[in-house]
Amino acid sequence: MAITIAPQLAHPSVRHFSGHRPRPHSRTVRVFAMSYLISGVVVPFIPPALESLRQKNSDFPDSNK
Repeated sequence: MAITIAPQLAHPSVRHFSGHRPRPHSRTVRVFAMSYLISGVVVPFIPPALESLRQKNSDFPDSNK
């Protein structure tokens, strides 16, 4: 009976869940995840930046607003 209790004490049945996300398993997954996050932050700002650059370089009189 003591032999069957020992594994239960070594591995409790109650799991402790962490609030942290699991680490990526490979370098490829890590690169993909980082590029996905960076593109989600950077890409929305590209069209407004291009539009303002286009207005600055144009010869229209309302470009200096």
